[in-house]
Amino acid sequence: MSRRLILISVIAALLSACSGNTVKEQNITGEQQTILSTNPEGKGSEISIELYKGKSFYYPLMAAWIEDEAGNYIQTLYVPVTIATGVFKYGKKEKNKWVPAPKRAPQTLPYWSHKRGVIASDGLYMPEPENPVPDVYSGATPVKGFVLNTRADKELPPVYRILFEINQIRF
Repeated sequence: MSRRLILISVIAALLSACSGNTVKEQNITGEQQTILSTNPEGKGSEISIELYKGKSFYYPLMAAWIEDEAGNYIQTLYVPVTIATGVFKYGKKEKNKWVPAPKRAPQTLPYWSHKRGVIASDGLYMPEPENPVPDVYSGATPVKGFVLNTRADKELPPVYRILFEINQIRF
């Protein structure tokens, strides 16, 4: 696997407008997609992941990360800000209105959270407000096609994997 630019095209029911990092719109293959640039200060390989919205798209939560050849977690590339901080926009109802609040949702991205290996104060592997994933790796929950342009924090081993977990609930 090349240490240079890696392009992964995943056709899935997906993604969106992210915040906190560089975001712009671009028309790719006839579909308007959000372009998100994260971790610009990373010293490692440039990585680009393209995702296309499919028919079953419904606000999925997802995580992208790097592992070495043996399956050891190296770093997170992207996770929605709600998961990164443990605070959901519709976290609880107050006075008959939804308000942001901490919410524990370990079922949301279980594989990524366990591979990451950070145990929160309540014993769960999900990030919490007191120990969030750094902003440089997070963004808003996607609403349409998505291109993530990012960098590894440091030089990667000669062989590595990029993994992607998607959780989509349809009511």
